[in-house]
Amino acid sequence: PGSCEYYKKRQESFIKRFKNCKGCGSYSPPDYYLNYGYKYCTQFIEDTYSKMTPKGQEWLQNTLVRLQTNMEEGLTYTNECDNMAMRQMAFDSHVPAYNPKEISNLPLSDLSKIGITPDHEEWWGEGSGMTWQQLIDIGTSKDMDYGKIWDATKDDWF
Repeated sequence: PGSCEYYKKRQESFIKRFKNCKGCGSYSPPDYYLNYGYKYCTQFIEDTYSKMTPKGQEWLQNTLVRLQTNMEEGLTYTNECDNMAMRQMAFDSHVPAYNPKEISNLPLSDLSKIGITPDHEEWWGEGSGMTWQQLIDIGTSKDMDYGKIWDATKDDWF
């Protein structure tokens, strides 16, 4: 965990493990690995990371590891052959990985960069309810401290 290559390796592992397995039908890997995990990992690392404050960069690195660690844990109880179950497990693991307590320490400039990194269809397309639900879950988390965001924003802007 800690590299965007993780998602490619997960897909390669799936293909090797299920190549001759009738239990997975066409043995198509979950679309999450490349179409979401790898895609957004790459976007965050290549496009967003350099634009963030040092606090934001640290949060992003920690979040990447937590997302992948949570994926590994989730694979112990999720049918990897069930694409929708995999996507749901992955999305369910995002909020703890984003860590509302830690994200509260980021300035608005970092939070806005995080929010605009996902493609438009993640917010407004089919299936966008999962993305919005994550935002709601983070925003309403008992660990979210909006006062700290203001403090971090003051430090960033003034």
